[in-house]
Amino acid sequence: MMTSFEIERKGQITFFIIIGIILITIFLIFFVMLSKTTEEEQAREIEKVTQSSSDIKPLQDFAQSCVELTVKNAFFKLGKQGGMLYDSDGGPVPLAAFSVGKDYLYWPLEQANVQYAIKPYTTGSGGFSHNTPAYPYNGFPLAGQSTLYSGLYGWVNFPALIDMSNPGNLNTINGQLKYYIENNIPKCTKGYENFPSFEVIEGPISSNISYLDNGVSVNVNYPLDIRKKTTDETVHLEEFNVYLDFRMKNLYYFVRDLLHHEAISIIYNMDGKSSGTASVKKIEKDVEGRFDDIVVIEDTSFNLDSRPFRLNLLIDNRPPALHFIDSDNLPVLRENYVIDGNNDDLFIVKNDTGGIIFNFSDSIRQINPELRVYYDPDEGENISVEYSLDLPVTIDYIDVDIGSKNLNIFVTDGEFTDYQEIEFEVAS
Repeated sequence: MMTSFEIERKGQITFFIIIGIILITIFLIFFVMLSKTTEEEQAREIEKVTQSSSDIKPLQDFAQSCVELTVKNAFFKLGKQGGMLYDSDGGPVPLAAFSVGKDYLYWPLEQANVQYAIKPYTTGSGGFSHNTPAYPYNGFPLAGQSTLYSGLYGWVNFPALIDMSNPGNLNTINGQLKYYIENNIPKCTKGYENFPSFEVIEGPISSNISYLDNGVSVNVNYPLDIRKKTTDETVHLEEFNVYLDFRMKNLYYFVRDLLHHEAISIIYNMDGKSSGTASVKKIEKDVEGRFDDIVVIEDTSFNLDSRPFRLNLLIDNRPPALHFIDSDNLPVLRENYVIDGNNDDLFIVKNDTGGIIFNFSDSIRQINPELRVYYDPDEGENISVEYSLDLPVTIDYIDVDIGSKNLNIFVTDGEFTDYQEIEFEVAS
């Protein structure tokens, strides 16, 4: 039987247990209510953010589209103008500092000022001459027992792709592209005037271009502070990225290789050359009534408005070269012999019965079947041969008395002429 003390003690314990259960119940109710309130607030915040994101998305998409369009236009305009972005077209290069017909040529077909990618040398070097009749060197193209076609037939005037120590170097393709992108995006967005419900503050733009094996990656840092006028909500945007399936690196090295060989070899022909998705699409001869040619490089890995990327290379006209004629190898002429000439054979000699005793083209092709009577680094279509005498000419008694007959032979492309004076021995 419990004592009164034990009964009292047991009642106190029961009381504290009941109080504890009540407190725990109150805490649980408070926790549940607090969690519910927090969830409701989070839901409202998510809804608010979602609504804000939905409001800003058209503006964000517009900014992205302007960045993409500006990047694509930068490449296409640079290609049309042969690796240059002039200030008249939004680029950094002052067009007024250059001369039309000397540094560039306007091509109406592309509505572009195309820079010269190859210019002729005006002075000789290393045994090579750029003055006729010694052009390109004495005895051309035979050098001892071999045939030498390599020389100095022009210098390459095409910008480097990138200066790694200074990516913004305006003398490079990368520097010009960066300048165009960073300065022409605002011209596309036009201050976001088509989004009157927003206040947009544009920060300074910077860009970085990476030339990958299979594409071009362009990162544009373009800070935008956007405030929705009706709610005073603000959003900050900054990074925009553009990836182009454009094998620019391959194209660049392909073009550099083309230009290198075109400049050092008088028999090199760009027509039909290709590398990957890049190829020589066509060669426009004698552009705008001049003797200069435009080589059109097309790369199908990059398109804008369903048109593949094109790089126009303007090649300045360079002199043709006459195959050296060795007078010691010419036949001795006699009375009534005939000297005749044409573009294919240069000249032939017939005896007094009309039989051919000498054909210049045959004489050099016996040495090497690839030899020609003349050569043109531009593979021109207008090459012609002219003579100081009206051919055919017949050897007469006066020539016999003199003992010789001189003939000047000229090869011309309409602008430049190479020539040689040859002397036939005449005997009775």
